[in-house]
Amino acid sequence: QISVFTGGTLSSISGGSITNNSVFSNSGTINIGSGCTLNNPGTINNLSGGTLKGSGILNHSWMYLGSPGSVISPGSATTGHLVVTGSSSANILGNTTYLCNINGTNQGVDYDLLALGSFATLSAASLTVNWGSFIPPVGQSFTVLTCGTRIGQFAFVNIPPIPGRIFTVIYNPNSVVIYVTSVVPLRLLNFSGSIAQDNQAELNWKTDGEVNTAGYEIQASEDGLTFWQAGFVPAYNNQSAASYQFKLQQKKRKTYYRLKMVDMDREFTYSKIIAVSINDQPAAIHVFPNPAGNFLYLEYNNELKNAGIQVTDIQGKIVLNPSVNSYPPHRLDVSKLPPGVYTVSLLCNGIQTTTEHF
Repeated sequence: QISVFTGGTLSSISGGSITNNSVFSNSGTINIGSGCTLNNPGTINNLSGGTLKGSGILNHSWMYLGSPGSVISPGSATTGHLVVTGSSSANILGNTTYLCNINGTNQGVDYDLLALGSFATLSAASLTVNWGSFIPPVGQSFTVLTCGTRIGQFAFVNIPPIPGRIFTVIYNPNSVVIYVTSVVPLRLLNFSGSIAQDNQAELNWKTDGEVNTAGYEIQASEDGLTFWQAGFVPAYNNQSAASYQFKLQQKKRKTYYRLKMVDMDREFTYSKIIAVSINDQPAAIHVFPNPAGNFLYLEYNNELKNAGIQVTDIQGKIVLNPSVNSYPPHRLDVSKLPPGVYTVSLLCNGIQTTTEHF
């Protein structure tokens, strides 16, 4: 029986071999060097805190017991190719974590390969990937495990995210492959706006290809140049089509809107700019007589009863500001106004809907 305790290391150097016919218990590190073989006809018990690593051959014919907290990591210093041979019951991974270092695209040299000669039962094991500083190219595949027969899938997979990349674990009958694809760019299918009830701007948009999308910042502007944040809608992160709606009170007759589409990594793009105008109110008014005497009469639609009236002089100064308190025509006393040119404006909910001069 061989035991490697916590903090201890058992190493087989180049060309060497170690043979154990009983129980091999490890809570430290077993390092099987390149060209070396560890023969173990008995049981290998990789305990919590134990690491099995190297680029040699592990030959055993009975059972591998991987406890929670144990690790298999091919390669001695960085990456490598660890081969495990033995009978059909030998290659059960148990609760072991396969720590796979990927620093390049050459199998067994730049990235780890765990080659199991017979069965690989993955259902209780975990896969953790370490990229280091390597950014995998789009379209690259990494065969990180081969076996005679694969049973189940990893219970837990931890692949650190990289902006612009999607990682897919493919379970083949005799291998496990990590495939790299690019993030499908978010597509804004349409973006439109209209005025709903009570002068609310109703903005609608539709997207597809949402991956790693944080959400949509609604921005508004009075001139189409300077924008401010008017709201935020979180993304569904639905790769198929998704529809959104946002409503806000529009205080100007014409307001410009755009979307700031933000990713989880804080990158963003803008939508086109749209203009939403309050033009669905009955706008036409008629004033008479023109020029006016002591009184000016206003004709307007009944729907505008209780709207506001504003009279301004040629400098834009408000000289009269009465309320519409009767059905049309409305009589406006202008007898105290000095002779000149004036503008009468009709206001609905504070929004200027129409003007006329007298």
